[in-house]
Amino acid sequence: MGIRGLTGFIDKNQHLLHQYELQNCSVVLDGNNFYHYLYHACHLQCNFGGDYDVYRTKIIATFQSMKECGITPYVVLDGAYTVDGRKLKTSLSRAVTRINLVESIANGHSGQVLPALAYETFIQVITESGIPHAMCQFEADSEIATLANKLQCPVISNDSDFYIFDLRYGFLPLDYVHFRPVRKQSTENKTHSYIHCYKYHVDDFISSFEGLNRSTLPIFATLLGNDYIDNRAFSVFYARFKVPKVVSKEFSLPSRMTKIISVLHWLHTQADTSGITQVRDQLLTYFSADKRTVVGKLFDKAVQGYTEINTFDGFDLFKFFANERPAFLNVSPDFNFYNGRRFPEWFLSSVCKGELTSHILNVAVLHRVILLTQVEALPFASSYNTSSFLRNILYAIVLKDEICDPTRTALNLLTISSHGSPAYNTRCNSFCERRYELCGKIEGENTDTEEKNGDQIKNDFEEYERDSCDQDDPFEMEQITNLEKLRPNAACVEEYTRVNNQLKKTAFYVSSEAEKFQPPGLEELPCLSFEQREEVIFKAFNVCSDSVTNFPDKMKIFVLCVIAWISRSNPNVTFHQFDSILLCVLFLAAKRDLKTRKRKQKRCDKESYSHEEYHLREMPHKSVQTNFDIEYVCSLCQTSDLKEFTFNLKKYHKTEPTFNRNNCFSTTICHAFAQLQALLVDASHLNRILMKPLLNPQPSEFINGTFLYNLTADISGRSNPDLFVSLMFGESNSTSLLKDLYQNLRSFFLEETKLSDFLIISKQTRNRHGRKKKNKKSQFNTQAKDVNSEQEDEVLDTDEFSEFSDNNKFNLLMLCD
Repeated sequence: MGIRGLTGFIDKNQHLLHQYELQNCSVVLDGNNFYHYLYHACHLQCNFGGDYDVYRTKIIATFQSMKECGITPYVVLDGAYTVDGRKLKTSLSRAVTRINLVESIANGHSGQVLPALAYETFIQVITESGIPHAMCQFEADSEIATLANKLQCPVISNDSDFYIFDLRYGFLPLDYVHFRPVRKQSTENKTHSYIHCYKYHVDDFISSFEGLNRSTLPIFATLLGNDYIDNRAFSVFYARFKVPKVVSKEFSLPSRMTKIISVLHWLHTQADTSGITQVRDQLLTYFSADKRTVVGKLFDKAVQGYTEINTFDGFDLFKFFANERPAFLNVSPDFNFYNGRRFPEWFLSSVCKGELTSHILNVAVLHRVILLTQVEALPFASSYNTSSFLRNILYAIVLKDEICDPTRTALNLLTISSHGSPAYNTRCNSFCERRYELCGKIEGENTDTEEKNGDQIKNDFEEYERDSCDQDDPFEMEQITNLEKLRPNAACVEEYTRVNNQLKKTAFYVSSEAEKFQPPGLEELPCLSFEQREEVIFKAFNVCSDSVTNFPDKMKIFVLCVIAWISRSNPNVTFHQFDSILLCVLFLAAKRDLKTRKRKQKRCDKESYSHEEYHLREMPHKSVQTNFDIEYVCSLCQTSDLKEFTFNLKKYHKTEPTFNRNNCFSTTICHAFAQLQALLVDASHLNRILMKPLLNPQPSEFINGTFLYNLTADISGRSNPDLFVSLMFGESNSTSLLKDLYQNLRSFFLEETKLSDFLIISKQTRNRHGRKKKNKKSQFNTQAKDVNSEQEDEVLDTDEFSEFSDNNKFNLLMLCD
């Protein structure tokens, strides 16, 4: 979640943090928070699509540092959004903010947008490294707190909610953790390593201010507001008393933190109250009678999120990490199919192991997903339009069991559940809150337009109440009516995605194309053979499995995505972009091979035979001419030749492009590779739901955004691009193997798969005289003009709804009507 202003408050009052040496212990990592933090902590480029090879190295180094210090990390990841939609508004707001950041980056301003394949990179590394990890069914905050208390260890995160949770062994804010090990001499002339960090404990905060105790701390967090409750709901409360000049001599409270001052002062006046219930009742006296019920429900739900950390809401993570099988059997009441049926056992097990993704869970549980915008050209259609055919198959698999069971529709389920089941109660708890927020009942926040809209919404609600007055429970009937408004159609998936520079909602129905080969449902999947599940992927791409036989298993999905990228992209992929992706793959493979040889050289000073003799003797059946195993070909090259090849290209990998008036940032180049990444993301999701018949591609082996942008821009300005590419390989016989492989790969995509007609020739971006002048100033030119700027956006076959505006308080009704 996140509490408004609390992180800044702690930063201003660092006496609440104490230096701590983290060593020889366990620690629980907030997985989603951690992989975001690591990418930005590396100071990696976000503007060009992700430098995943560097990111992977950073992840490995961080966990290696923990291992060196005797630290056992347990990574816990978020699952689906909550079924009652409490966090929908916050999630949509963040998606809009992300679009605004992309627009700012496109205009030459600074900004950071996490690349699309960062999660896939992170989860692959921790899986390969054997780092204990698990995924929750819904948001993981309370589950993390519960696990940490059971493991008797601290939590590492940057989420300000952990300042409020009753963590018995403390909280380590990520911004104050230095993951480089510090070596210290002990008294026995032995050295040990530790990670220097700062530790926070809730008792230090409570003892620093009179009137606070453990029971009132969740109230403090709720009144400040979080992702589930806007602090504007308590505007009446804030307006009823004046902010004191001095709250505590121990706190540094700047004037901009007036709400924190107000809450602290009010809690100080409630020092004699004995618990949350009494404080809640006192708080509600500030509100008129017609608002107390709604505000009380808002308050109870928010406080409950901080207090219920004694038991796990879903899987028992403590038993799971102890390798106890019963952990898979406990599920949250809301963690079911969209129509209320229980998920099959293999699905529950895969969720807990982190083998699926939150995207898949949102499809299965909510039929609602948010496709986060990449750095791309906003005038063009969203990069995720290119991969819509893969999502079509994914949705067909997840929805099949529900669509084939027409007797259990969403409406029937609601009627059955209205008799008091936990699933119904949880789903409906938030609609009184939405009524309060969306009807414009928050004083002092409405503009004239918003007041008019609010009156209309209020009239609609009153009409529902009048129609339901003869029922046993009119309020319950209103909840059912509004729940149906907010729930997407049971036969489709709601996608929130970018259209131009706005966030739009579309209803994505499974098309007849997905039903041609009758994709399996979740119940049916475990009964299928490995080959049958693999065949689903090839049918989804409409490619014969025999066509990729000569590629190693870990490259097959990537090759399928490149084929789809060339044939489906809009605007079309250029020859220069295509050449850049091939060179990028070869360059990254050569770098990995050199790094492997360097490690081997440290273990063995002399080898009795050359690399060529070793590999040819071990794998004589392979033919360089017919095999597309890039790592094998690299192993046949001399070290000096690989160094020459990587030296010729490393400037594109390490040098960040610079922009000026004559050399502007090209979103068209980024858009092309964003479409490829969208394909890789959705292909990975499809492969995971099919229980991974193929190896998911490793982003670190195929994509470095900085390299791709620099190289594409430079090739686009060359008068003879083919000659330029040829010179990158050098002249030796050894590197000619790489050159031959490059030519064979090019021939495969352009001739064997007959994709040459889809590629277009980019216009030359600089004239001869301009090139000579520029070459004196820099090694390469990053200038590239937009290609096919006159092409119109591709329109998907979906039903489009109204746009979402972050600044409009009635945006949820606009999206859900």
